[in-house]
Amino acid sequence: MNQDISLTARPVANPRVVVQQFDDELVVYDEEQALSLHLNTAAAIVWLHCDSATTVEALVDAVFALYPETPRARVEEDVRVALRELMSHGLIICDVS
Repeated sequence: MNQDISLTARPVANPRVVVQQFDDELVVYDEEQALSLHLNTAAAIVWLHCDSATTVEALVDAVFALYPETPRARVEEDVRVALRELMSHGLIICDVS
């Protein structure tokens, strides 16, 4: 995807998606598409904050707080990659610029 996700965007989870916690892994399932994704800790944080109130910048802050040894620019790109992946499967809605 050539479009970038703005730091001021407020992603929202698709309401048809079912979420299950298994140990340290979060699984999101879209029955309509028969699609399930297993999310690691960082991706789970992104997913859990897709509430239409939290900005992408706040998502970056949340993930960076868990991985302060990782350069912030890298965390920002990783968050955007996770959002793009979730968007590509129709699991979230997020404005792009």
